[in-house]
Amino acid sequence: MKQYLQDIEYAASTAIEAIWREQTEIEHMDKKLVSLIRQAEDNYRRAENLQMEDDMDDYMGGVGLMWATYFGEEKEAYHLDKDIEVKRQTFLNHEFAIGSMSGALLQIAKQGISITHGGLAACPDGRLIGTQPLKQVIWQGRNQAIHFEEGKPNPAVVACFNTLEQEIDAKFNRFRIANLAFDIVALLNWKTFNDFKSDMLLLA
Repeated sequence: MKQYLQDIEYAASTAIEAIWREQTEIEHMDKKLVSLIRQAEDNYRRAENLQMEDDMDDYMGGVGLMWATYFGEEKEAYHLDKDIEVKRQTFLNHEFAIGSMSGALLQIAKQGISITHGGLAACPDGRLIGTQPLKQVIWQGRNQAIHFEEGKPNPAVVACFNTLEQEIDAKFNRFRIANLAFDIVALLNWKTFNDFKSDMLLLA
C-alpha cells in the first residue's frame, strides 16, 4: 500500500486540489453575500422606522439612509450576487468534471484495496463512517459513481447509501439519480493528499 500511495500521489493530489478549489471560492462568496444582504436589510429596517417618526429630521434621515443603502451595500450585494450566479453556473458546468474527478479519486482508493488485498473481503475495515467501515464506503461509493446512470444499483450500493442517508445526511438518498462521488469525498474529508493517505494506510 505504501508503494502504491507513492506511485499515485501526484494524480491523487491534483484531483483533490481541483475538486476543492471552486467549492472553497463559492463558499467564501456566499458568506460575503449573506453578510451584505443582512446589512442592507438592517439599514432598510432602520430607515423605515425613522420615516415613521413624526420628527421631520428623523424622516429625512431615514430617506437618506435608504438612498445610502441603495447605492452602498445593496448595489454591492447585487453585483456580488451576479458574480455568484456566474460562479455557480460555472460550477454547474464543471459539476460533471468534478464528479468525475471525485469518482477517479474513489477509483484510485478502490484500486489500492484491490492491489493490496485482492478484494474487499480481505481488507481491514479502517475507521467507521457512521456504523459502516471505511472500506465499504469507498468501495460502494466508487461503484455508485460509475454505475448511477444505469439506475439499477446493486444491493451492496443500496444498503450502503440507505445507511448513509439514515445516519449521515438525507442527500445520500439521491444515489439512484446522481453521481455522489463528491459527497463521499466530502464525507471522508479528503481535502489534502495527507487526509487521503491517512485513510488508505488504515487499509494497509
